[in-house]
Order: sequence, then structure tokens, then C-alpha cells
Amino acid sequence: MKKASLTKYLPIFMILLIFVFDFSLIAYATEDVVLNITSRAAIVMDYETGDVLYEHNADARRNPASMTKMMSAYLVYEAIKRGDIDFDTVVPVSSGAAQLSRNPSETNVPLSTSGTYTVSELLDAVIVVSAAGATRALAELLGGSRNGFVRIMNDKVEEWGIEAHFISDSGGPRGAYITPRAMAELTRITLNDFPEILEKTALPSMVIAGRRFESTNKLIDTYDGIDGFKTGTNNLAGANFAATAMRGDIRIIAVTMGSTYNGRFPDSAKLLDRGFEVMEQRLAEQRAEEERLAEEERLAEEERLAEELRIAEEAEAERLAEEQRLAEESTPTPTPTPAPLLLPEAETAGLNGLPPAADAFDGIDPRPFYIFIVFLAVVATVLGITLIIRNRKRKR
Repeated sequence: MKKASLTKYLPIFMILLIFVFDFSLIAYATEDVVLNITSRAAIVMDYETGDVLYEHNADARRNPASMTKMMSAYLVYEAIKRGDIDFDTVVPVSSGAAQLSRNPSETNVPLSTSGTYTVSELLDAVIVVSAAGATRALAELLGGSRNGFVRIMNDKVEEWGIEAHFISDSGGPRGAYITPRAMAELTRITLNDFPEILEKTALPSMVIAGRRFESTNKLIDTYDGIDGFKTGTNNLAGANFAATAMRGDIRIIAVTMGSTYNGRFPDSAKLLDRGFEVMEQRLAEQRAEEERLAEEERLAEEERLAEELRIAEEAEAERLAEEQRLAEESTPTPTPTPAPLLLPEAETAGLNGLPPAADAFDGIDPRPFYIFIVFLAVVATVLGITLIIRNRKRKR
């Protein structure tokens, strides 16, 4: 009976074993991939290509907290680009904005309804110090009210197609959300459309109304290449930070959401390091591939030139052989000249005993002449013999 009971529950034990095994693998992979950071969700992106170099819960909806102000800053730059306002435009401060700027639960730069503040000064306060009151004043300038400005914010993210929803111009009350992927995209879009914003995000501090305020970005001047971007912290969100840094031609965007307050900046540094490491490895592989292709191209070119030289040499050899053949065909075979008949020197002398004039016979075949001389000699000999015989007969 007990054996039957154990057999009955064996499938359950197997399922639990598989689950535990799979979970252990997931936990190990997560621990390995997140580089021991405290982030609940994070992403690393290459600015140039938008390639994701690392992600952990990158599509989780999380409260943006004061990273919301980056969306507000984007809309201010967009209004400047349209010509609706400029950096020197004086911004009125409502009583609501002034009151918010003195709220101790918010990061702020105190403002006064009677004060004179330019768009540039309030942008510094928003970007460097994360000032909620300054953000509200700019929102009311552009949207007519906080709610009007929030509608513009949500229309813009819907236009971009990124997963975000805002309820406030400056923070993230319950119901507001953005994913790490969407925040990285927002950062990338802002850098692409308004790269001049880095002049403000890289500031270690700013001065307004005679007071100096330090940047909330504690990586400024401590991390190589850091020049932005935006922090955000509240009880719902934890500690958030969208960071960007550039080394050489590589710009990395790293977003951490839900880090511990003390872990946010170390987490961001590790994420940025991861991004640069991946990109440098990719570039090294790309350079190696380019060198390999260049070497292959060089060898192929050498082979091509060698083949062209071989073909040219063969063609030249064939041309010379053809010329020689044609020359041989066009030259007639010479007729052999017979050897001259040699006579004794006395016979070839003239009648006056002098040597014959050789020039008179140049170009004339001498054989007929030699034959004629021989013939005369024979006739003279015969006549001489005949006369001798006749004379002998008469004497008898």
C-alpha cells in the first residue's frame, strides 16, 4: 500500500524536481547576467544603433519617479525648436509652482512668484537639481496647466510608440509607469533630437537666484565619460537612474530602476561598464573581420594580377610565334648557284698575255664562253694535225 502511494506521487516529485532544477538555472543565469546589481529592472543600449547590450526585466512597468522630468525637458526643447519660446523667455511662477518648490518631500529649488526666471535657468534646475517647482512652472507655460501639459506628454509617447504613461509633470504618483526599455528609448530620442541638452546634463552644479545647487547625478566627475542623464527616486519606484556616457566613438545608455538608494550609482557604473565591454568586443571583432576581408581582397588582387600577367605573356609568345611563321612563309627559297668551271691560268689569260678584265664578265654566266674556247682549241688542233699530214704526203 505504501509502495503504491509512493508510485502515485512520483510524477509530482518529478515535476517539483524539474521546477527546482529549472529555477536554479534561472537564478544562476540572472545572478550572472545582472552583474550583482541591486536593480529590479535594467537595460543597456548602444546609442548609435539602438542595440540592446544587456537587459533584465526590461519590459517591466515601473514607477518613473523624477525621471518623468526628462519628458518634460524634451517638450521644452521642442517648444524652443518650434520658436514658441527661447532660452531667455521669462517664465511666470504661479502660486502653485512656488508652493511646490518649497515642498520638503520634493527635490527643489525655491521659487518666488515675484522672482524673474528664464527658461534656461529653470531648465538647469529641472535637469541638474531635479526641481519639481521649476518643472511645474515650465509645464504651465507650455500646457496652460499641469493637466494640459501631461496630456501633451502622453500624446508624445503614444506618437513614439513607447510604453509609458504619465500622471504628473515632475514625478510619478501611483498609476504612472515606464519600462526600462522605454526610458532608454526616451533618452536616445532626446539625445538624437537635442544633443545640446548634454551641456546641461553634464553640469556638476547650477546657480539660480544667487544660490548654488549640486547635481543629483553623483557619477558626474567620477565615472569616465559620463555626461548625463536623469535620476528619479520615491517610495514606489525605489532609486532610478537613466545614465549615458561616451568613450571614443561609443555612447552607452544604461537605465536602472528599483535599485537601492546606495546601490543606484554603483549599479549604473556596472551597467555602463558592461555596455562598453560588449561594444569594444564587437568593434574588435569587426576590425578583425575587416582586416581578414582586406587580406583576402589583397590576396585575390595579387592572384588576379598574376593571372593577367600569365595571360599577357602567353599572348605575347603566341604573337611572336605567328610573326615568325608569317615571315617564313613570305620569304622564297633561293635557287642554288652552280660552281664555276675552273681553267688553267694560262688559258684564262688574254691574247696579249695579260689577265682578262674581270669586270667585263661580272653578272655574265662564263660557261658558254669556256665551251667556245675549248671548241676553238679542238678545231685548231685538228687543223694543225691535218696540215702536218698533208705536208708529209707532198714530200713523199
